[in-house]
Amino acid sequence: MFRIHVVKVNGKRLTLLDTFIREIIGKLVLTYLTLGINSVISAAMVAFLTDRRSIHDHLSGKCVDH
Repeated sequence: MFRIHVVKVNGKRLTLLDTFIREIIGKLVLTYLTLGINSVISAAMVAFLTDRRSIHDHLSGKCVDH
């Protein structure tokens, strides 16, 4: 089974505040303020950067661990 884990860059588990920052601030607020442009930029960041982190991951200091 394929599992994806979102963790802090240092490998520790997320707290409730970390999740709030990543999901609410990093995704919803930015999408609303930029009229969705950040979604296009985030997709490009994931496609072209070596660390595969999008805008909301950089803002919250998180990474997706496969």
